[in-house]
Amino acid sequence: MDVFFTSFFGRYLTSIPSRFSGHYIYKEAVIERKNTMDSLHTILALGIFIGTYVAIIFRNIKYTGIPIWLIILVGAVSMVFSGVIDVSEAYRSINLNVIIFLFSMFTFVTAMDVSGVLEAFATKLFLRAKKPEDILYLTFFGFGLLSSILMNDTMVLIGTPIMLSLAKKMRISSKPLLLTLAFSVTIGSTMTPMGNPQNLFIAIASGMPTPLITFISYLAVPTMVNLFLTYLILRLIYRNEFLKARKNFIELIEFEASLEESKAVDRNLARCTTITLALTVAGIVAINILEAIGMKQQFSISEVSLLGQRYSYYLATEGERL
Repeated sequence: MDVFFTSFFGRYLTSIPSRFSGHYIYKEAVIERKNTMDSLHTILALGIFIGTYVAIIFRNIKYTGIPIWLIILVGAVSMVFSGVIDVSEAYRSINLNVIIFLFSMFTFVTAMDVSGVLEAFATKLFLRAKKPEDILYLTFFGFGLLSSILMNDTMVLIGTPIMLSLAKKMRISSKPLLLTLAFSVTIGSTMTPMGNPQNLFIAIASGMPTPLITFISYLAVPTMVNLFLTYLILRLIYRNEFLKARKNFIELIEFEASLEESKAVDRNLARCTTITLALTVAGIVAINILEAIGMKQQFSISEVSLLGQRYSYYLATEGERL
């Protein structure tokens, strides 16, 4: 029986025109080559991705002086040169709306940092603390909620030196305060589309008409619950650290507050930045409300933030612009 089927199908296959057989074999070869290249590109992409993140994690352990942006740039260029994506795909993957918003927000935060607004905010915030444990919840709900407006990346850049200085003055490990800052801005930023670049990209790419209202309606309660639960967990884990810092804590906070208040503050820049930021946030809210009631708007979050940034630049003096 095996011989019969072999001889029968053998004669059948050999009866197929050679031109058809050649075309079929060529098509199969092309498909196989494409699958092989796709597998190779997948392996290369995974390898470059892992290598980039390993370099970011260990950049300050074995090597020094390598900025994170340079590592990310090398990783991105490697993706193009290895053939994982071509140049046109790389350009198409850049979302200008996200870039514009990031530029605008970083400009606002830089102005607030230079003018002393953020330091004044941190001073007034921590002055409310009556015991070391209060620093935790004030950071969670102060920096956490602020990151939903000013973006978590900027709040980390500003908050890190504040936490390091505070830990040194309190004579405790910097780990609990840095973890508090990291968790607070990460969790707090999820509540709005302006909180982090990922949220903004989702809001823009999805085409949702009222991203601010949609995000807050779904994520406000989970965000607040997660902030509170994470605060309880960190307070429990590091309770011994904060017990050590209770001695002379009130005097320390008041002394630090007096030092911060004595620092020079650019009042004009602080006023201009605060007003334009408030107007920008109000504009974003207004556009979302108008969209919600059926009035289609041409401006998105990115355009409103850029207009606010430009107005802030216009109000600033020439020296402040530099």
